[in-house]
This record gives sequence, structure tokens and C-alpha cells, in this order.
Amino acid sequence: MRSVVRFVSSLFLPPSVSSWDWKLHSDIYVLRLVASLLVVLLPASAVFFYGTQPTATEAWLLRGAMTLAAALVLACTFLSRWVKNNAGFLLLLLAILITAWSAFSASTNSFEVDYAIGSFMMVVATAMFVSLASDTLLPVTIYSIFSLTLSVLLMFITPELEVDASVYIASMLIALSIVYVAASARIQVQDALSEQEGHLAEAQRLASVGNWEVNLQNGQARWSTEMIRILGLDPESNLRSFDEFADRVHSVDRPALKSFWGTLRNGHQHDDITLGLDAVDSTVRTIRLRGAYAPATSNRPERLHGTCLDVTEETGRAQVLLRAKEDAEEMARLKSTILVNMSHEIRTPLTAIIGFAQVLSQEVDSEKRELVKPIEESGKRLLSTLDSVLHLARIKSDSVALSIEPVDVGEGAHDLADMFRPLANKKGLTLIVNAPVSGVTASADRHALNRVFSNLLSNAIKFSETGKIILSVKQTDSIVYIRVSDTGCGIGQGFLPKLFEEFRQESTGDTRRHEGSGLGLAITKGLVELMRGTIEVDSTVGEGSVFTVKLPRAVDAGTPVPQPHVLQTPIS
Repeated sequence: MRSVVRFVSSLFLPPSVSSWDWKLHSDIYVLRLVASLLVVLLPASAVFFYGTQPTATEAWLLRGAMTLAAALVLACTFLSRWVKNNAGFLLLLLAILITAWSAFSASTNSFEVDYAIGSFMMVVATAMFVSLASDTLLPVTIYSIFSLTLSVLLMFITPELEVDASVYIASMLIALSIVYVAASARIQVQDALSEQEGHLAEAQRLASVGNWEVNLQNGQARWSTEMIRILGLDPESNLRSFDEFADRVHSVDRPALKSFWGTLRNGHQHDDITLGLDAVDSTVRTIRLRGAYAPATSNRPERLHGTCLDVTEETGRAQVLLRAKEDAEEMARLKSTILVNMSHEIRTPLTAIIGFAQVLSQEVDSEKRELVKPIEESGKRLLSTLDSVLHLARIKSDSVALSIEPVDVGEGAHDLADMFRPLANKKGLTLIVNAPVSGVTASADRHALNRVFSNLLSNAIKFSETGKIILSVKQTDSIVYIRVSDTGCGIGQGFLPKLFEEFRQESTGDTRRHEGSGLGLAITKGLVELMRGTIEVDSTVGEGSVFTVKLPRAVDAGTPVPQPHVLQTPIS
């Protein structure tokens, strides 16, 4: 019985209660309802009138013709597209015809009470139906003017009225006014809802989010406008079942959709799921579903509802970025491999060249020794550059070994200063150390920290011709500061952002004033960052530069800090 009721209601009620759907479909459903009522009520009222007024004048053929016309209109609402497209006009025309017939029937019987009441009820009921089928007041206005004018004319020409004409017309005027006001209020509310739905639809379009609802009693689904676009449907599509939607989901994703569906039906919350979908418009899309269960209420059956997000472009971009990341990582691995192999191939003969040059410098006389010395020095310089390139490649590929532990920075500063002081004195520079002999402990790698000290001190000495170099160390509760300042040539503001890039030097080509590969500071920055620190520089051309390294202070000098990097290749 319930299935029969649902079937019958689906013929006469719109599939949705939204104002937009009501505007699209209400006229055809109201036309069907009016035609159906006429098919039933016209014969039934004839029997009633004949039973109460056997002597009444009744045009049986006309009543039968009106009944057949209503039945024909009802059939055409299912069969004829023209009727569906012009349902509002046909409803108004049918209302005028049936009202005219009812009024003339009442006039023929001198507006006898039963006929007068029947005609009055016909006018009021028809006005209500006409008002429901339109989103404007024009049809109900036309119908009200017609029915009032016709009733006044017929009462004026009908002799021996059995009802008071003024009371009858006044009652009809009041009833039609009430219908008009109600229709006006409904249209205003409907327009407000339509505006809100328009804003919601626009927001959904901008966000590519649609919403859906599934009636669990009959399996029918309701899609929002954006949901229809995401699924690639025609707005007039008959796809109303969630099962039909599920059939378009990629086969590998259907078990996940089934689990999602079952979890929601049991009243539990389910995480969002991402599905591949073959849309009706033959495009392949990726969507993300979210849903919830709503129990049955007094006026609504139990249902599932939720949102659908179109993530096709997002997924495509993610895949492109993932492929780009994988390609970049592969290129980095290949570069590191090439550098390691090249360094091995070059280091072996280069070591032999340096060794033979050292032997020759001891075997030959003083005149020829001056010819051998550049070979040895150039070989050592090339070997140093090769070591720097290889070291930087290891840093870039995360293959540098770090043994993070509490390291006494003050002790290391004094030891490195003692090593570089002869080189500074040779250039006439003063190397000053402002650091405690011990007690300043940083969380660092001992060898990496020595390399940082060496690079910064050697750069300060290289780029300073006069003055002094100051190496200072201090600490706060959480940070150890290492600062190297010089009185050298300084660095231009335009070059500072590029200072820590590999193979970068401020002076290049024939105008270059200092030798070097441009890798020292890049290696220094890489090692500092591997030790979870930072490096900064402040420089003024002609006055000098200050490099500041910040490292995390060791929590406890006797407790090793957890190592963030796996030991692979030791730092030399």
C-alpha cells in the first residue's frame, strides 16, 4: 500500500521542495492534479445534484464532454512535450473553461443553493490551484477578474435568483482577495528562498562543492545544481537514483563507496572518501564525498545527505607536483652519483700528479724547482675545489654524517684561532678571540663545527688587507652565538641575497681580485642548517662583514642530543 501511495504522489508532487524546483515543475504537477480531480468530481457532483435536485436542469452531454476533456489533458501531461512546456497556459485555459461551465450551469438553475455553492467552491478552489502553479500574480489576477465579471453578468441576466446577489458577489470577492494575498505572500517568500538558493548555488560553483540527498525509502536522490555539473549531467536528466551514480564510480573505488554507504546507513560518521568517476559527459573526474544520516521525522522519511567536492584539478596538480618532485629527486641522485664518480676519477690521477710534483721538487735543482712548484700548488688547489664540490653534493643529497652531541664551542674557537693566527699575522692582521675557554656548549657535530669555523676564518683573512678579525662566542638560555667580524672589503647589498649560493662570487672574470671556487659559504650554510642552526650576515662595503651563526644550546653537557641524521659518510 505504501508503494502505491509513493507512486501516486510522485505523479502529482514535484521531486523537490526547493523553490527553484517548484518554479520548474509546479505548473505541470498542478495541471495533473486539477485534471485528475475534474475526472473524478464532475461525474460525482452530477450524481449528487441529481439526487438532491431531480428537477434541476443538467447538460449531461456538456458535463460528459468536460470530463473527457479533463481526462485527455491528464493523459497529455505524460505523453506530450508541448503540453509539459505549456502547462501553465493550459491550466489557466482549463480553469476558465470549467469556471464558465460551472457558472452557466448555476445560472441555468437560477443559482439554486446547491448549484450556487458548487459554483462558488469551484471558483475559489480553481483560483487556489492557478495561484500555486505560477511564480507571478498575473494568472490568478486574470482568472479572478474573469470569474468575478462572469458571475456579475450572469446574476444580472438571470431572473428569479434564489440567492442574494450582493452577498454572493461579496463572498466571492472576499474569497478571491484572500487567495490573491496568500499567493502574493507565497511568491515573496519563494523569491526570497530563490535568492538564497541562488547565492548558495553561486557559492557552491565557486567552491566546486555540490550537495546531495538520498531518500532511503525509495532510493531517489536529489542533486544540487553544482552536483549536477560535477556529475556532468543534463539539468533535465532522469538520473535520480544513487545506485545509478554508484555505477559510474570506478570499479576499484566501489568497495570504499559501499563501506561509506553502509556506515552512514547505520547512523555512524564516516571520514571523507575520494573516488574516481566516469561522468555522464564522458569526462573522468575525481570527487570527494562527505555524508551524514538523518532519521525520519513526522513529515520527512529517513535519508542520507552530504556534500560532493570536485577535486579533479587539485588531484591533477598534486600528481604533476609529485612527478616533478620525483624527477627532481632523481636528478639530484644522478648529479650526486656523477659528482662522486667524477671526483674518484679525477682524484686518483690528481693525487699522483701532486705526489710526483713533490718528488720532483726535491730531486731537481733550484732553477727547475721554480717550474715544479706551480704544478704542486695548482694540483692542491684543484684537489681542494674537488673536495668542496663533493662535500656540497653530499650536503645536497642528505648523505652527510652528523653525530649531534654537546660540543664545547669556546674550546673549539680557541683551537681554530691558534691554527689560523699565523696566516693572519702573515698578512699583518690581528686575530682576536672573545670566548670563554670552556663552558659554552652547543648541540652540534664537532667536525662540522670545525669546518664552519675554518671557512668563516679563512674567508675573513682572505678578504681583509688591514685591521683585525674578531671571533666571539656567547650563549643565552637556548642559543649559542658564534660571530666572526672582519675589517675587509665588505659585500655589496645587491649581492647579499646570493652570498650563500654555490659557485657565487661578487667579483668574477678578469676583474676577480680573490681566488676561490665560491663553495665555502654554501657548504657552511648547509652544515649549519644540518645542525638545526641558522647563519646571517651583515656587511658594509669598505668597512667589513659580520657573520653570525646561531646553534641550539645543549640541554645537558653530559647528555647526547638525539641525532636527526643517519650516519652515512663522515665529515673530514
